[in-house]
Amino acid sequence: MATVTGETQQKVDAYIARLRKRLRGIDDQELREILEELRGHILDQSTVSGEKPSSAAVDRTLRSLGTPEQLAGEYLTDTLLAQAEVSRSPLRLLQILFRWASLSVAGFFVFLGSIVGYFLGAALIL
Repeated sequence: MATVTGETQQKVDAYIARLRKRLRGIDDQELREILEELRGHILDQSTVSGEKPSSAAVDRTLRSLGTPEQLAGEYLTDTLLAQAEVSRSPLRLLQILFRWASLSVAGFFVFLGSIVGYFLGAALIL
């Protein structure tokens, strides 16, 4: 990994700190892996021909990743969907889908469809 200047390191650290705040609910080991991988990705994408990453290159890389809030939403959605794959409890699935619905429009429609489906299933059983 390339060495970085103080200003560049501060930009990367600030982005990572904002992302960390948004990634509540992810276990500590997975969170560390995500943040280390992301830090490496930012520095690798910002490095040109073995030189130190420039401030402008880091800015471009961070813009291409999106805001920490957007990126955290994507990571949380992936985590929630992975949990939903292994869950067999309808109540747990609805909890996961509700959290996803709070993160995205697509999640909202999946949650709404699930509620309607469970309601229709219960009505047909009765």
